[in-house]
Amino acid sequence: MVIQYPITKFVLCYNGGDGKILASIGKLNFITSHRSSNNAFKFKTISGLGNWVKRFLGIGALVEVFCFISSLIQYQFLTQGAHTQAGANSNDLRVMVVSVVDLFVFVITMILFCIWVFRSNVNIRALGAQGFKISPSWAVGFFFIPIFNLWKPYEAMNEVWWASHDMSSWQRRKNLESNIVSRWWFVWVLCLFTENASTQLWEKAEEFSVMENLTLLDMVVSALSILSCYTAFVLVDQITSIQTQLEARRDSL
Repeated sequence: MVIQYPITKFVLCYNGGDGKILASIGKLNFITSHRSSNNAFKFKTISGLGNWVKRFLGIGALVEVFCFISSLIQYQFLTQGAHTQAGANSNDLRVMVVSVVDLFVFVITMILFCIWVFRSNVNIRALGAQGFKISPSWAVGFFFIPIFNLWKPYEAMNEVWWASHDMSSWQRRKNLESNIVSRWWFVWVLCLFTENASTQLWEKAEEFSVMENLTLLDMVVSALSILSCYTAFVLVDQITSIQTQLEARRDSL
């Protein structure tokens, strides 16, 4: 409506003989309306933030490799014939250290990723895209609300993906699935479920045979986590690159 109204006004007024004057008024109305509709959102470059997110995703993937190796060592310990107290203590210490480092890196990565999600949502609105169903704040908040966190963050990211690729007509494609966004979300949810299942099952594990199977499950979790870091890396890299190009194009006008 903001774009069409001044054009219609220009055509009508031009037929009346005052086309030049009101054409300028029409353009002024377009610029004013366009800016006022987006003045609540300020564009901030996310290239630096995106690089930090990608760095920590890479670190997270590396830590998960160590988690996988640690689980492999634990599996070998559990399946060997004799178990000593010293061996058990050494295994527990290694698992604890790796788990603490893994948790630390995950928390830092998640904080940076949430900031990036918020900023990418704000930026695409500041550039002029409209018609979003999920606000920048809720694009982050839905990650932490049970049940809603199974699909709402995906919807928000899918909106940002299509709007970043085509701000003028993205709403016609917003119900389509992006392969990059879909892969990221599928692996994330799968990793979330398997990790939660592993945690709950470990609390009840008492027999060595059960621990052996759960250790194998932990190795699967580590592999999925590495894949999750990779798909998130690609997602962040793509959207950051596109929005950086849009910013450069805007500044050149």
